[in-house]
Amino acid sequence: MKLIAVCICTHNRADILSECLEGLAIQDGLERACVLVVGSNCTDRTPEVVESFLGRIPDLIYLAEKTPGTPVARNRALAETNAKYMAFLDDDAIPQPGWLDGILETFESHGADVVGGKVIPHWKGKRPWWIGDTYYPLLGSVDFGDGMCLPDRFLPTGANMAFRTVLLREVGGFDPKFGICTVNGREVNRYRGDDAYISLQLKKRGCKFLYTGNAPVLHLSRGQTVAFSRELRRARQKGRSMGALGPFEALASEEEDYVWASACALACMLRLHVRDAIVFYIVAVMKKAALREFLLCSGKPRRPWTGSLPAMIRLRRGLLGLLKRTLIGRPVVPELQAAPIRVSAKGGIPTASAGEPAVHSELGENR
Repeated sequence: MKLIAVCICTHNRADILSECLEGLAIQDGLERACVLVVGSNCTDRTPEVVESFLGRIPDLIYLAEKTPGTPVARNRALAETNAKYMAFLDDDAIPQPGWLDGILETFESHGADVVGGKVIPHWKGKRPWWIGDTYYPLLGSVDFGDGMCLPDRFLPTGANMAFRTVLLREVGGFDPKFGICTVNGREVNRYRGDDAYISLQLKKRGCKFLYTGNAPVLHLSRGQTVAFSRELRRARQKGRSMGALGPFEALASEEEDYVWASACALACMLRLHVRDAIVFYIVAVMKKAALREFLLCSGKPRRPWTGSLPAMIRLRRGLLGLLKRTLIGRPVVPELQAAPIRVSAKGGIPTASAGEPAVHSELGENR
């Protein structure tokens, strides 16, 4: 029995998949792992690409799944393995050297039940002019630094996450209602977030979540696919998903993030930082769209002041600090989350961090 199964779900992206498998082929300790590539209704060269790596990845299996949808593909891999742990990668995520060791160390040495790794956007082609490094959360970036910690409100993203296999089976696997579903090259899903769904189920059970910066992946971002209309659609899908999940603890957080983004947009305009103002305005619009879809889907009453007055009251000290930084000319940075809690080297009791800023995933998978 293998210690860990690495699952890659893909749909007609043979060229990108080859880069992901190339990153896996250079990992140390591959004898402890089996790699399952699930082709979700693939009609391109995906089987041939997988076959070309058979001599380099010791235990590599291709599974053809006719039913489209990322959750269905992940459940197929779950049914096919008896490994102790399961790690999931997007087909456009390239694991970096040490990724496999980093995931296993977090499980074995620190007793984690769920592990989320670092996700670093990596551009193919020219990066859009309006996206700077500060705004990588817009693209699904996850970066709480190196080492291990317990970030506030942390849910791993599907580009780089791992679980104890027995826990996945106890909650019934991934819900096909959520997640990406592509038919004939077009997304047909109303909801997204099968990774968030499974993580919330495990959080309710009191499972131990850990972030590790020692297991990074590069997440391919393509300049031609990053557009306001696409990101707005993804935000609406996220809002519907939050409503469909039932009670969602992050609603207050979404309201606060909306206020922060709006305030930062105004602050940047006052300082004539046009690019930053545009980006923060886009983030604010997407946050508002997600809130609207959440209220519509969950059946909660719509309040005219949603995302404004209550959140401003909760954040009054922070907003005053933002105004002060603007007036004295210091950089405007959205401090959207509390600093993570650090985990000691020996896996003992967590200790408070030194207050470093955290960058978090806003919109889940970047596909």
